[in-house]
Amino acid sequence: MREAPYGTTRFDDFVARVGVTEAVAAQRLRELTDDGLLHRMPYQEPGRRTRYEYRLTDRGRDLAPVLMALYDWGAKHAAPGRRAPPPT
Repeated sequence: MREAPYGTTRFDDFVARVGVTEAVAAQRLRELTDDGLLHRMPYQEPGRRTRYEYRLTDRGRDLAPVLMALYDWGAKHAAPGRRAPPPT
């Protein structure tokens, strides 16, 4: 979920940016879709098979500030002095 507010929508990009296996990414994206945070939409590049991208729903967009607040809190209180910039 942390990558979706930054514009990540495609399966391969989630795998690469989060650093998980394809099986783990598929399971997590399925759960986020089932929970109504992401919406699965078909797309097709010329000459390629239909694939799917994952777009934030209104519910998912409303969760983004909460996630950022938790990130900031953790950086300040759980790991003081080790504050890293938000993922981009």
